[in-house]
Amino acid sequence: MRSNKGAAGIDGITVDNFVQHFKAVGDDLIETIRQGHYQPLPVRRVYIRKPDGGQRGLGIPTIFDRVIQ
Repeated sequence: MRSNKGAAGIDGITVDNFVQHFKAVGDDLIETIRQGHYQPLPVRRVYIRKPDGGQRGLGIPTIFDRVIQ
């Protein structure tokens, strides 16, 4: 994600501040996953212009959801 300059999802957490945020909430997140209660956040929707003038929809999940996947 870092080399691809991955954008932040709806939670606003970027690749650069992911590690710091994970240290704060990582244990709770891992426990939630183990218990089978994890629910991914909604995906941020952006539209990219196409050369023909149209637009292509792009869904951007949160960094946490990308790591978990």
